[in-house]
Amino acid sequence: MRLLFLFSILFCLRTCHAQTTFIKRIGLAGNDEWAHIDTTKEGNIVLCGASSSSLNSPSDAIAMLIDTNGNALNTRIINSPNADLFKCIVQTFDGGFVACGYTKDNGFGDIDAMIAKFDSALNVTWIKIIGNPERDEALHVIQTADSNFVIGGISYNNGFSNNLVFKCDQNGNLLWQKVFGTSNNDVTHMIVEGFNGDIIAVGWAYYVGAGLHDNIIYRLTKDGVFISGFDFGNPGDDALLSINKMSTYRYLVTGGTNTVGGYKNCLIGILDSALNIIASTAFIINGKTVILRNGIENSDHSIITYVYDYLNNDSKMGMIKLDSNLNILWANWYGDSLLCKSTGCTSFNSNGYVLSGFGEGFGVGDSNLLLIRCDTNGNTSQNCFTSPISILVYNYSFTSSNYSPPNSPILSYGTFITANNNQALIEQSFCIPLLLPICNIASSDSVFCDKQAIDFYDLSTNNPTQWLWFFSGASPSISTMQNPVNIYYASPGSFDVILIACNSVGCDTLIMPLFITELPQPPIPVVLVSGDTLLCSNATAYQWYNVNNTNVVLSTDSFYVPSVAGNYYCLITDTAGCQSPSNVVGITTNLNQQNLMHLKYPSIIYDLTNGTLVINNNDKQVALSISNYMGQCLIKKQLAIGKTVIGVNEWSSGPYVVKFETQEGIGVFNFVK
Repeated sequence: MRLLFLFSILFCLRTCHAQTTFIKRIGLAGNDEWAHIDTTKEGNIVLCGASSSSLNSPSDAIAMLIDTNGNALNTRIINSPNADLFKCIVQTFDGGFVACGYTKDNGFGDIDAMIAKFDSALNVTWIKIIGNPERDEALHVIQTADSNFVIGGISYNNGFSNNLVFKCDQNGNLLWQKVFGTSNNDVTHMIVEGFNGDIIAVGWAYYVGAGLHDNIIYRLTKDGVFISGFDFGNPGDDALLSINKMSTYRYLVTGGTNTVGGYKNCLIGILDSALNIIASTAFIINGKTVILRNGIENSDHSIITYVYDYLNNDSKMGMIKLDSNLNILWANWYGDSLLCKSTGCTSFNSNGYVLSGFGEGFGVGDSNLLLIRCDTNGNTSQNCFTSPISILVYNYSFTSSNYSPPNSPILSYGTFITANNNQALIEQSFCIPLLLPICNIASSDSVFCDKQAIDFYDLSTNNPTQWLWFFSGASPSISTMQNPVNIYYASPGSFDVILIACNSVGCDTLIMPLFITELPQPPIPVVLVSGDTLLCSNATAYQWYNVNNTNVVLSTDSFYVPSVAGNYYCLITDTAGCQSPSNVVGITTNLNQQNLMHLKYPSIIYDLTNGTLVINNNDKQVALSISNYMGQCLIKKQLAIGKTVIGVNEWSSGPYVVKFETQEGIGVFNFVK
């Protein structure tokens, strides 16, 4: 009963795994910078950014698909002669992906906005560019309910940036485009499809409200018609960088403000469906110049967001979790003394969160992807590279005004022709998590015929440090060795093997029913001598040997006719492959004669072609008997004078003994059918 209780506990430990955590760097041979991360409906991770691993261009746009354990699945490089970069990538309804960014000197101006469609394996379906003679960048892309794509970003005109929003269909055909802004700089950072199908965008504008930069939010119809907009901020510097849908028809926005302390501070707020601000807060992090780049609502209505280093002088990656009222639940830095920077976060809800970024000194180049997966409490394995963030929270006050800038010139739109390829990745794990052991075993043999000692091998994963084995029907029956040896099974039967393996996390148990089978040996066969023939009792297979030379098999039949005197035995095999040797039979005379009769006995011929025995008899009194190798008499009669023909086609294969009895003695003739 105690053992059963222990097994029940161990079974629970095996089936109730902890949340997966890891810290891993993945990169190419050059420098990699990552801009966006998202989860897929399959539970994988998709990322995008830029890499300088190619010798043919300053940088290449890169997209990568990674599984939930941080292992790279597919990578795609967009490799034109000049600089390319992806800023955002999301999964599409068909299981593929769409990414946006920019390309340099490959189209209509210095830098043009770029959008690319991929299949589920990141193979390029099409790439399009849009731009004017100056600079255009695509910063965010979504797929709308009508299966088309809406892209937001910036377009420069006369040296000032404007909001850029355009829409294309699933094949990349342009449906509409909008460029609008004030007389200064305007930037659209992120867009979302509203609950009523409208397009809602956030960003910032220069000198439109209370401060140097103010947050802007505006709404377009699904056909690109401007509906309304407003800006809000304080006398400092404000910028919204993200907007995402929440439950109960609300929106979550994040960004930055520098109202307090002269630094760039973090800003987060909640809007209702009419885009009214219903909650907002700001906080200072360690006196650093950092902002919140994106915010996501989890299934439990908590919020996860990441800290973005605004001036590239932070040395760690940061992630913060808040409740639905914007109260901070936990806040952690991830990284070590080397420079690293957060660029995205995504949620697996009850299975934890993933923070992406790039760090110096983690790869073969100046920077590589640094991917951190933590549990829902922000913990990594052994809390490696993890430390709390010191936060000062304060109220965020603001003023707002109407935002309705005029339209700007229409941009050119066309197809982007470029090469794309895969490149070899370099992967390395840090702080490998200590997980519950998963038992697995092997043995030197599992099915055998004779009594023997068996060796067992522990193949368990996740580094167990203690072992407990149970061997039913064996001696010894218990072992605490990792790899027990000389476990002896003395009797035939089938036996269970049980292994319990433990480490500091816990224990796992593996029960292998009837893992060991010892088969019984067949009964010792009996060899009989019949005339010049040795006959063995019934078996599946036979091997005849001379005891003086056991390396040579003399015959594989159930009988053997020795050609010389000696000591012989037969090794039989049963249907299970088990073997037994027979008794040894000594032959002292030369039996290499097929007919031991004198000439006065009847002559006999075995006609193999016709399957007959032909006997010619000239003696009046000859008794005939024929027996098989088991001694059963098949024919017994008095021979007539003349020819006698006996058919043997219906007889079984094997050796037969023919005896002639006269007044002068007995003659024997052997034949094999």
